[in-house]
Amino acid sequence: MRKEAFTCFFSAIIAFVVLVSGAQAATVGNEAISRSVGDGFNDFAIVTGGPIAEAGILTAWETHIRFTEGDNRVGLLLLSSADASSDFVIEAIDIRNVDLGFNSFTTSIAVEAGWFIGAFMADAKISFDGAGVFPTFATLDEVFISADPAIGNTVDRRSTGNRTYSLSATIAPVPLPAAFPMLAAALGGLLLLRRRGNRRA
Repeated sequence: MRKEAFTCFFSAIIAFVVLVSGAQAATVGNEAISRSVGDGFNDFAIVTGGPIAEAGILTAWETHIRFTEGDNRVGLLLLSSADASSDFVIEAIDIRNVDLGFNSFTTSIAVEAGWFIGAFMADAKISFDGAGVFPTFATLDEVFISADPAIGNTVDRRSTGNRTYSLSATIAPVPLPAAFPMLAAALGGLLLLRRRGNRRA
C-alpha cells in the first residue's frame, strides 16, 4: 500500500515537471528585419500573423521601421475573427513611438487562442517584402481615419496579398495554477511516507 501511494505521488511530481518544463514561449508573425519596401499611405491597419495556437500572455513584440514622417507611432493589434470569411475585431492595442530600424517593446496582454496579430500605422511604416494586392486592412473612411484605433473597431477582411511585414510577437504560456496544489499534495505525501518509514525503522 505504501509503495503504491509512493508511486502515485511520484508520478504526480513527474507530471507537474513535464507540464511546466514543456510550456515554452511561442513567436507569432514574421522576423523583425530590414525589408525592401514601406507603405506610402497613413492611418491604416493590417493583419499579419495567426491564428495564435494557444492562449497565453503577450510579453514582447518587435518590428522594423522602414521610414517615418511626422507621427512616429505604430501599434500592435490583437484581433479576433469568428471564421475565415468574417471581418476582424480589435481585441487589444499597444501603440508605441518608434524609431527607424529595429524596435523592441515589452508588455503584458492576455491573448486568446485563435486571435491574430496585426499593426496600426500612423506615419511610421513597417518594412515589408512583396507586392501585388494589399493585405487585409481597415476601411479608412469608416473606422479610424486620422485617429487611433479602438478596441471593438472592425478591420475588414478584404484581400490577402503576398506581403511579409516585419512584425512579430512573443506569447508566453499561461501559468498552470491548478498544478501547484497537486505538487504540494505530492510533496506532502512523500514527506509523510518518509516519516512513517523512519519511525518503523
